[in-house]
Amino acid sequence: MKTTTLLLMVLPLALGAQSWSWVTPVDGSGGERCAALQVLENGGLAVGGAFTGSLEVQGWEAQNMGGDDLYVIYLNAARELEWALSAGSSQDDETSALAELPNGDIAFAGAFWFSLQIADTLLSSGSNPRGLFVSRFSPEGQLRWARSIPGEGLKNITGLAVRTDGSIAIAGYFEQNLGLAPFFLESGRDDGSTHAFV
Repeated sequence: MKTTTLLLMVLPLALGAQSWSWVTPVDGSGGERCAALQVLENGGLAVGGAFTGSLEVQGWEAQNMGGDDLYVIYLNAARELEWALSAGSSQDDETSALAELPNGDIAFAGAFWFSLQIADTLLSSGSNPRGLFVSRFSPEGQLRWARSIPGEGLKNITGLAVRTDGSIAIAGYFEQNLGLAPFFLESGRDDGSTHAFV
């Protein structure tokens, strides 16, 4: 108990010492949240998350399609918006992880319901209502590719990292099965528990 009390007393002092160099509002009609943040080699930032209703950042605006929609925002080193995108379905969709690749590309991942249009690519969750996705965009905001990951039961991507060879690694959880072609993961259980994957 003494350790907890001490930490609670020290934490406000530590937070009070923080000096913020800048803040950029991610504004909307309510329900905005940032779930992933990546500092970029060029000094900028990439941010991803979900929103309900509308979203506005430095003059760029998006309206959601129902439920929560996902977004990704790319800010340069001068804190100016370079590009942004939103995508969604009638259900809840989200960006849950993102990372920068060695060439400056941005990879991001998350979850969607039924189908998801990312730029000119339509992703499908297959025969299950909820699917996962991974996509890659150029530093200028052009889609390079997007892929869906089907599976039964609850699932999400909780981490995304770039390996030294430039390949993308993802981590997350699934309930019953997950199709990561050419691999197919099965939990062998139907009790509602989830299992991690990397």
